Amino acid sequence: MNVKHLAARLEGCKRDLINDERLSFGSHLTLWASLQGCDSSKLQDEELLTLTLLSSVFEGHMKLYKFFIHKFGKGGAGITVGGIIGSSHIITSTYPELGSLTINISSCKGNVLNSLYMFIQTFKPRKYELTVLPPFLTIASINSKTILREEDIADPKLVRWCKERKILPLLTTSEKFLSLLNILGFIFGDGHLKKNLNTIQIYQKDRNVLETIGRRLTDLNIKFRITSRESQSDHEVFELMTCDSNFCKLLCLLGAPNGSKTQQKLEIPNWLKSLDPSLKAMFLSSLFLSEFYKPKIYAGKPAYCKFEMVTSVPYQQAFISFLNDIRSMTKELYMKSNGISLAETYESKGKKMIKYAINFSATKDNFLRIQGLISLSKIYPLSLFNFDFKLNKQKPLHQRNSRYQDIIKYLMKHKNVSTANITSGVGLSKQNTSKWLKRLEERGIVINNHEAHKRRGPNKWELNI
Repeated sequence: MNVKHLAARLEGCKRDLINDERLSFGSHLTLWASLQGCDSSKLQDEELLTLTLLSSVFEGHMKLYKFFIHKFGKGGAGITVGGIIGSSHIITSTYPELGSLTINISSCKGNVLNSLYMFIQTFKPRKYELTVLPPFLTIASINSKTILREEDIADPKLVRWCKERKILPLLTTSEKFLSLLNILGFIFGDGHLKKNLNTIQIYQKDRNVLETIGRRLTDLNIKFRITSRESQSDHEVFELMTCDSNFCKLLCLLGAPNGSKTQQKLEIPNWLKSLDPSLKAMFLSSLFLSEFYKPKIYAGKPAYCKFEMVTSVPYQQAFISFLNDIRSMTKELYMKSNGISLAETYESKGKKMIKYAINFSATKDNFLRIQGLISLSKIYPLSLFNFDFKLNKQKPLHQRNSRYQDIIKYLMKHKNVSTANITSGVGLSKQNTSKWLKRLEERGIVINNHEAHKRRGPNKWELNI
């Protein structure tokens, strides 16, 4: 995603949250982000990093308990700054020599997108990488079903191959099933199962994704290799290839399309439609990562983003049915879409091709869910694999035209000062100063020394750093 699109999306999220109720996953949520192409001088500015982290805690509706900052003197001029918050932690580390910083937020309360927005706004990166993980629930909440038995396979060699890998019976509560489900999604997306069932190829721009797939294949005792090549647009593309014919036959038996996906009827296997929503998420995760990795936001009322796939004219009716099945599964994960639209028609190798799109609402909650869904294919291992995508509503965000940062800046230079001093130094009315101090105190960002020492006299304030 272009950083302008991200900034616009996050600005939209922030605007929506001011006018509406703020949303979070309501259980333990983890965000990891890498901001690249930043001004290296800003990445060495301790005061700016302190202000940004405190602001991110405030905007994220979190509470700060302990703040820390450490500047590295050897091997670089990087700084790590972080905070222990009421729901877990927020930490950022800068790498000025690389022009980048990383952000890790783990929280069961608040809004991590608002926290991230503060770093985007301050450091204005050229590009970013983002992973959002929804909460993990226990395996006990998954309904155990048998997807494949020995008697379902006519090929004795394939039966023996599966038994050697302890795949049969294939149960929905097995780790191997989860891996197969995830790989199946890649084949429906940017993957290819050759028609002669002897090779599988999966393409990605991010080598790390293929290495995660490779670890899943290793668990299944399947050999593979990862190579790279230049695409037509001069970008490096990575390819994972496995030539295990038994594995190809197994995936075909499970419903993977073999041969050109644009020249056949695409169908979601019936057994997949009957799975628990959290298991469907693993299939959708790899499909979305293939086709929807960097969601582009389109202007509209409301704004929307497109999940696009291509078919040829003879198969368009079956293809629309296929996309409707995708929509139904995403609805079970509380994702809102506005229908299917014709995105583009063109010719390729003498055949008329049609691109259709599922138009997903680009509201704050859908954006989180899309990112959370995509992120599932990036993590390994998955010993707990029931995921909850239901969001919980929380209190509104603070009004937008705030002056709390001015108060933080003032207290970074002055300690143990009165409300009157802050009012004069910042240029606010006494009423507004008191209002923002109270909100900052609620977030644990400032300390009221009058309360701490039970003294008489005027309140004295300082930052909790």
